This record gives sequence, C-alpha cells and structure tokens, in this order.
Amino acid sequence: MEARYLNVDLIIKSDSDLTAFAEFLEGKVFFLWKELNSNQSSLGLETNLFNTSGPEEDISEFLNLLDSMPPDLLNLWANSKEKIMDIGYECGSIAMPINSFLSSSTVQRLAQLGCAINIRLYPSVDRPIAAVE
Repeated sequence: MEARYLNVDLIIKSDSDLTAFAEFLEGKVFFLWKELNSNQSSLGLETNLFNTSGPEEDISEFLNLLDSMPPDLLNLWANSKEKIMDIGYECGSIAMPINSFLSSSTVQRLAQLGCAINIRLYPSVDRPIAAVE
C-alpha cells in the first residue's frame, strides 16, 4: 500500500464557550467532536468534501468558511488558544514519496487567522480479509 492523503481536521480550543461558533458551522462541516463549556471548549471538524486529492482543497474550504464568519464570531475565533489545521496521511508500507502542496497564498491566509499546521502520519493497518463461511 502506498502512502496517501486522508483529510484535514480543524481543531479549535478555547477558554470561552464555542457554542455560537459551532452553531455557525452547523451543516457546513462534519463535527468529529463538540465539547462546549463556558470555561473551556474544544471542537474537531472536517470539511464535507469527498475524495480531495490533497490538503490545499480542504484547507481552502475551511478558510472560505472562516472568511464568511459574522463579525461577532471574529473575536471568539481570535481569542481561541489553539487553532490547528491537522493534515492526515496514511503512511503506507511502500517507501514511495508523496507530494503535498500548499500554496503561499493559503499559508498566508492561515497565518493571518493564527492557524498552526500539524502533519499527522497514520500507520497502515493491514487487516486480514475475513473468511466467508
């Protein structure tokens, strides 16, 4: 199995309640988790895009959603303590290179929004095929 791109998760952590932010994104993203409290909140999100070829498309989708935030949410976003674009790859068992391009304009947009980038490498899991009885 060759290495392959999986997806991008947006992880947001805040000392404030992110309920309004989650409500704004409802139906626009897939929620991996929502931990919403008045003194500490955390969200894990994925785009609703399927079969993207690399992180640029998923990150651009997130950036476009964030650009459309109402002004009252900009402060909530700005004051969040962690904003991470977590790019996931399955490593594969064949040592073949994989290219993963992010344009300078995407990197600039991420920096302007205070987003960090994390690269997460998942090991391949060879699963035996179940015998048919």
